[in-house]
Amino acid sequence: MVSKKMVWDEEAKKEFRKHIKRIKLDSIQNAEKLRHTIIEKVSKIADHETKHTIDKFKQNNDGKYRAFEIYHIRIAYYIDEKEIRIVRFRSTHQEPLKY
Repeated sequence: MVSKKMVWDEEAKKEFRKHIKRIKLDSIQNAEKLRHTIIEKVSKIADHETKHTIDKFKQNNDGKYRAFEIYHIRIAYYIDEKEIRIVRFRSTHQEPLKY
């Protein structure tokens, strides 16, 4: 089985970097640990793309939008034929807006 390409939307990438930068202000070690853990978890999505639950905040979701939470962070992704795209990166402390 060939794994699909993993791609991050620019906005999700920006939010990820912003979150890591904010944590670095308190602890460089914690920021690096979080960064490493998230990148590792995201890279494993392609091994079993439907493992995570359907994203309940995505309107008109046909099951191609999935999401998971780790360390109070919610990561949503979209599955298509060629790639898996990280579309949202948000703190679970933020208001969960529908999209």
